[in-house]
Amino acid sequence: MERYTIKFTGRQRTWLSDCMIRVEIYNILYDNIDKCFFLQAKYKNLFTKKIKSMWIGVIEYDDAGDKIGESNDIPYLDVDAEHLAFFGHKTPVKLTTNSVGNVEIIIQKIAFTDGSTWRNEENKLGLKIPYNSAKDTFGKFYDQYEIEIKKCLLINECAYVENQYFWVCVCGQGNESQNLVCCNCHADREKLRKISNIEYLTQADEERRKKAEERIKREEEEAKKAEEAKKAEEERLKEERIKKKERNKRNKKIAIAGIAIVLVLIIAGSFIHKNINIIAPNI
Repeated sequence: MERYTIKFTGRQRTWLSDCMIRVEIYNILYDNIDKCFFLQAKYKNLFTKKIKSMWIGVIEYDDAGDKIGESNDIPYLDVDAEHLAFFGHKTPVKLTTNSVGNVEIIIQKIAFTDGSTWRNEENKLGLKIPYNSAKDTFGKFYDQYEIEIKKCLLINECAYVENQYFWVCVCGQGNESQNLVCCNCHADREKLRKISNIEYLTQADEERRKKAEERIKREEEEAKKAEEAKKAEEERLKEERIKKKERNKRNKKIAIAGIAIVLVLIIAGSFIHKNINIIAPNI
C-alpha cells in the first residue's frame, strides 16, 4: 500500500489586489500510516521580484462544505522563487483535522530577497474569479474562437471576462483593471477583447466559411480538369495503341508480300537458269 492517497485535487481561482501569487493546483493527501491529512500546493510567483519566503492560512472544509478548521502563518521558507517560477509543491502542509474534503488558501505575507515585504493586512481570501466556459459563452462560434486563440498562441482555459474590479485572462488568471497584459501568460488585453467580441467572431466565421467554400469549389474544378486531362490522355494512348496495332498489321502484310515477291523471283530465276543450261549446248 502506498503511503499517501490523493483525496482531492483542486485549482483555486481567487483574485486579491496586488497579490501576485497564483495557486496553480493543490492536492489533499491522506497519510495512510500516520492517519492524517496534508495539503500539497503548487504556487507561481507572478511578482517581478524574487520571493524568499511566504506564509499562508488554510481554511478546512468537510465533504459537505462546512468549515471544520483553520490554521494561520504556515511557512514556506527559503523558497527563492524567481519571477514566474513554481514553488511550494515539495513542501507538504499538515492539516488540523482528519476529515478534510476541501480547503481554501489565503496568502498572508511574503518576504522578498531584496528585503521588502507584502502583507495581507485584512487576511482576505480574495474575490472568486468567474470561470466561464468558452464553449458555453461562444456557442456556435466556438470553433472560430478556438482558431483565433491558436493564432494568438494563447492558453484556452476559460472565456475572457472583465468587471469593475479586475479582468480574467483566457488562461484563468485575474488581473488588475489597469493591466494591459496578463501577469501570468502575457496575453494582450486588447487582443482578448477583440477575439471575444461576437460581432468580430461572426464576421471572421463568415469569411472563413466563404474562403472554405471557394477553396472547395476551386479544388473541385481542379479535380474536374485533372480528370478530363486524364481521360484525354487515356484516349490519346488508346488511339496510339490502335494506330500502332494497325501499323504493325500493315507492316506485317508488307513484309509477307515482300517475302512472297522474293520467293517468286528466286523461283523464277532458278527456272530461267535451268532453261539456259538446257538450251545452251544446242547453239
